[in-house]
Amino acid sequence: MIPLLVVSFYAFTAKVSATPTVNIGLLAPFYLPEGGGGTNGYGGMIDGAALAVGQINAAGGVNVNGTKELINLDVQDEGAYDLSTGTFNTGTTDTSMLEMLGKDQFIVGGFRTETTTEALIKLASYNAGVSSKVPFFISGSSTTDLIGTTISGADAPWVYRVTPVNDSMLFGTVAAYIQESLGPELAQMYTNSTYPTAHPFQFPFAVVGEGLTWDAAPMYLLSSPPVAPYVPGETPTATPGYNYFLGPNVTTSGVPGSVGWPVGATAIPVTGTYDYNGLASSLKAADVHLILDFFTLPNLANSFITACTNEGVQAMIVGIDVPGQQQSHWADNGGTPTTNSGCDYECNLLWSGTNTPMVTGPLPGNSAAFWTAFETYTASLPATPGAAKGPYWPMYTAAGAYTAIYGIVAAIQAAATTDTSNPALKAAIDDTNMTSLSGQFFYDSTPNDVYSADVGINWIQYNTDGWGYARSEVVQWIQNTTVPAAPAPDVGGQMNVVSPVNLVSDGPTTTTPLPYARKTQISAVMYPFAQFDVNLDGKVDMKDIAQVASAFGTIAGQSRWNMQCDVNQDGRIDMKDIALVAAHFGSRAPQWPLP
Repeated sequence: MIPLLVVSFYAFTAKVSATPTVNIGLLAPFYLPEGGGGTNGYGGMIDGAALAVGQINAAGGVNVNGTKELINLDVQDEGAYDLSTGTFNTGTTDTSMLEMLGKDQFIVGGFRTETTTEALIKLASYNAGVSSKVPFFISGSSTTDLIGTTISGADAPWVYRVTPVNDSMLFGTVAAYIQESLGPELAQMYTNSTYPTAHPFQFPFAVVGEGLTWDAAPMYLLSSPPVAPYVPGETPTATPGYNYFLGPNVTTSGVPGSVGWPVGATAIPVTGTYDYNGLASSLKAADVHLILDFFTLPNLANSFITACTNEGVQAMIVGIDVPGQQQSHWADNGGTPTTNSGCDYECNLLWSGTNTPMVTGPLPGNSAAFWTAFETYTASLPATPGAAKGPYWPMYTAAGAYTAIYGIVAAIQAAATTDTSNPALKAAIDDTNMTSLSGQFFYDSTPNDVYSADVGINWIQYNTDGWGYARSEVVQWIQNTTVPAAPAPDVGGQMNVVSPVNLVSDGPTTTTPLPYARKTQISAVMYPFAQFDVNLDGKVDMKDIAQVASAFGTIAGQSRWNMQCDVNQDGRIDMKDIALVAAHFGSRAPQWPLP
C-alpha cells in the first residue's frame, strides 16, 4: 500500500489533506484495460498515475519554491469506446473535462483518438478565456495530428504528447523489424517460386486492422503510391510504399480490400458481427505468410488472432495490438500455463518496456525499475468495489501517465511555481526538464511533441541536445516453462523483446551490447523445425550443431553471441541448446523452400 495518495475519484471525493496540493486531473477510460483502476485493474493509466503520485507524496510531495505540496489526483472517466454499444462516449468526455477545467492545474490522459479530440476541443475553449492556461499531457493516443490540427493557434503550445511515438514511428518500428530481422528469415523459407512477383525471394503479406481514425497514418505509409504526405517533415525522402518500408522480400496478397486502404488490406468493422474465420480462410487460401495488424480493441484483436489459430494460417502476425500488452492476453487467445496459444503467431510493438532496461537515466530510473515497482505495488485508489487492484504488468498508457506526472513535478520544481501564467513554468516544460522513464524528453518546437525518429533494428539514437528517448520495442509472447506464481497463475507466457537487437546507445559517442533481446520464434504451423534448423536450410544437421558450437558459452551481448543459436531462448548458449538441436537431428522439411 502506497501512503499519502490524495485522490479525487469520479462520483467519489476523498477527503483532501490540509497540506497544500498540486491538483492534477487524469482523463482515463474507466472500463477499458488501458484505463486501469475503475472497474478493472489491468495496469493502465489510473494505476500508472497512482504509482507516480504515491511515490512522490511518500517522499514528501512537490517542492514548490521551498514549500512541500502533495499531489491531489482527480480521476475522471474519458468515456472512450463502449464495447457494448459500439460508440464513442464523447458526452462522458465533455462532462469529465468540465469537471476538471477550472479546478485542476494540469491534465494528463487521453486514450482513444476520438475522445481525446473532444477533450482538446474543450481545453482550447477554456484556455482561450483564462490567463493561467491548463497544460494537457496526452499519455495514450499517439496520433500526431492531435496537435496542430485538432487544437491549433495560441492554445496549441499547451498540449503535449508524452507517448514517445508518433504515427510514422508506430509503423516504422514494425517495418524495420520485418525488413531487417524477420523478413530475411521468412524469405529463406518462402521464395517466389509459386508467386508472380517482380523480385526473387518474395513472400505475400496482408494488412488487417480497425477502420478507425488512429490507424490512418499506418495505412498511408503502406499505400503504394501515397496520395500526399501525411505529416509534413515526417515523410521519408524515398517514395513511401511497400518496398521502401518492408524491403524487396514482401508482396501484396490480393486479399479483398476496402475504400481508403491500400491494396491487400482489410478493415474490420468496429460494430456488429464480423466473419473472422472467413477472413482467416481467405488469408490461408492466399498463402499469406506475414500479416500486419493494427488493433486497439480486444473484441477485434483477440477474435482475429483466435480465428487465425483455428484456421492454421501459416503467417506471422506483426504489428500494433494494444490488447497484446495485457497480462491476460495469453489466456484470451486460448493458452494456459501448459498450452500454447494464438500468441505464438504474434510480435507486437510495445513502448512501456518489459522488465528490461531501455536507456538508463535520472530519477525515476529506467523502465526496468518502473516495471518492477509496478508489479510489486497495490494501488490505493478508491476503485469500484470488488475490482482487482494489481499487481499487473504496465501497459503503455500506465507508463505514459507515470512519466507525465513525474514530468509535471520536474517542471514545477525547476520553475518554483505551479502558476502557468508565469513564463518560467512554460519554459521549464518546454526546456527538456521533464524527467521520463528513460532519460529526458526532447520536444520539437512545432508542435510540442516527443517521439523517437530511430526505427532501425539497431538502437543508435542521438540528439543534438542530448539523448534518452524511451525506445519502443517489438516483443513476442513465449510460453512459460513453469506455471507462474500468483497473482496470475493463468498466464502461460511471458513477453520477450525481439527487436531492437544489437546495440543500445549510452550517449552521443558510445554504445554497449543489448543483453536482453531474444530470437523471433517462428510458429510451428509455419515450419516445425525453425527453432532447431539454425541456418534455415530445410534440414537439421551438423551445420546447425557446428553453428551453435561456434557460439558456445556466450551470453547475450558478448562478442561471439549469435542470437539464432539460442535455441531455447534463455539468453545463453550452452549444452541445452546443442541438446535440442541434436534431439531433432536428421529432421527435414517436406519441401524446401516451403510452399
